[in-house]
Amino acid sequence: MMNVKRLLSILLALVLCLSFCAFASAEDDLSEEVHLIIYEVGDAPADQALVEAAINAKLKEKLNTTIEFQFTTWTDFQQKYANTLISSGADLIYIANWINYGLNANNGAFLELDDLLDTYAPELKEMCGEGNLNMCRVNGELYAIPSLWSEYVSLGIKYREDLRAQYDLPYPNSIENIEAYLSGIQAQDPSQGLLRPTNTEAAASLNIGFDLAYLLAVKYPWVAPYGMPYGLTANYDTPSDVYDYWFSDDFVDDCKLFKRWADMGFWSKSALSDTNDNEAYDNGLAVAEVAGMNPTSRSPLPRTLPRIIPSGRAPTSLTARPPASSIPAMRPRTAPRSCVPASIRSAP
Repeated sequence: MMNVKRLLSILLALVLCLSFCAFASAEDDLSEEVHLIIYEVGDAPADQALVEAAINAKLKEKLNTTIEFQFTTWTDFQQKYANTLISSGADLIYIANWINYGLNANNGAFLELDDLLDTYAPELKEMCGEGNLNMCRVNGELYAIPSLWSEYVSLGIKYREDLRAQYDLPYPNSIENIEAYLSGIQAQDPSQGLLRPTNTEAAASLNIGFDLAYLLAVKYPWVAPYGMPYGLTANYDTPSDVYDYWFSDDFVDDCKLFKRWADMGFWSKSALSDTNDNEAYDNGLAVAEVAGMNPTSRSPLPRTLPRIIPSGRAPTSLTARPPASSIPAMRPRTAPRSCVPASIRSAP
């Protein structure tokens, strides 16, 4: 139980951005050093070891505890994540809805936290608030501590500004202009690859280069790029008005549009069997990425952050003009990350 208390103390320390108030009281027994493993999804960030060392210097002083960040990398991350849960190989672990949080919680992968928060970390519980904690509940039980920052999800199209300017083509900021941009490059240089669709294996690894569902976000102000389950969707300004996209005239028109694009050769006829190259755009083998990724993720581009509206509503403008080689043609949104790091594994 002492280790659990240390875990919650460390969670509070991380949430407070290493301000390191006095988490341990005078009666706490800190004579035994504890080493904890925090498992994260993705690649380790630059200077991760330096940050970890700085955190540990404070944790060692205050709590006689050290932590170790481990990362799945993006290669086979889903299998590695599952193996870590099965083997109980971590003390804290990143969770999210896209990494099967609800399913894993139902299967007993995590430790229930309500009583522990009340006993050992009431400050953390107060800081999170009941609303945020309730978003992390599964069947009424709390298994995760929510992140308290809002993530800006920038749905955009990355494109080749040099080719657009060279051939005097329109900015690809609408369905019509995207077609004109692609067909214009095709006419000038038939050997140039245009779009690199993403096969199933690559999509499972989040290596997405072109996805028609994200392209539709250019045309429709949907509440989510993919709409909602079973063909239902709703527009952002009228979220309570749900309609059936699959049985609409829009769906038929869009299918005809994409069939025409396929016939025009905007992507390979063998796209489903091609080995995906998630670096096709970087290597000049594609002239656009339509994948819902952050347009400023390319290292040569300035990393200017857009204005974030804390309420979660879509921002009406950005604080700075987007880089010339990326146009946020899809509607930007803010979204609270309801349940992210970390959840405590169930004790054996």
